[in-house]
Amino acid sequence: MEKNMTVSIVQGDNRAIITINHTDGTSVRKTVSIQEFKNAMDAASSDIPKGNLLGPLPEGYLESRYSSPGNFCVWTALPAKLRTILYYGKAYHVPFPPLLFFFEAEKANVTKSSLYAFHGQAAQGAALYHYPFGNVYHNGRICWGNIKLPRIMKLKEVECLIEAFFSSDTNDDLFHNVHHKTQRELLHSLDKTFPISDLQEMGKRLSFQEESWR
Repeated sequence: MEKNMTVSIVQGDNRAIITINHTDGTSVRKTVSIQEFKNAMDAASSDIPKGNLLGPLPEGYLESRYSSPGNFCVWTALPAKLRTILYYGKAYHVPFPPLLFFFEAEKANVTKSSLYAFHGQAAQGAALYHYPFGNVYHNGRICWGNIKLPRIMKLKEVECLIEAFFSSDTNDDLFHNVHHKTQRELLHSLDKTFPISDLQEMGKRLSFQEESWR
């Protein structure tokens, strides 16, 4: 049964008269103190979920779990394209496969950061591949070396982490590829697009529900 409520405040008498009218013509009236009415309204409003605005989203935004500024995790996917990589201080302009970044922040500090390659669509259940160059551990965790990561409060700010990663120098310490002994060999073999044959599956699939990405 539908109903509506009206509230009348009695001036100078510290009372609120609450009238509930039903669609069948019946009504219920109750008189309470102003303080009782205020307490009831405060309790009701506290049950309403209070969301936080996500703000501007980073390039390639896929999904996020957002609690508050500085406390969130986010997935971003970047398309295959020509990018510059620094290998032992020398710049190479080479094709990259599509890439998936994952970041987690707690109290504005970056607590987790991972990088994967993928093929096709970056959708739930998509197969993940090892990042084909250096500076990423075999489990996908990014090695930042001596880079001091900035504090991040907003989702959009993970773009500065991605920029820092691509701007960092790399070597062969974390490089692993079944077809090429060194990263230099791989870099010199690349042409216009990154070959799928040089991507190695991790045996892991993209899941936005997964609680721990390490």
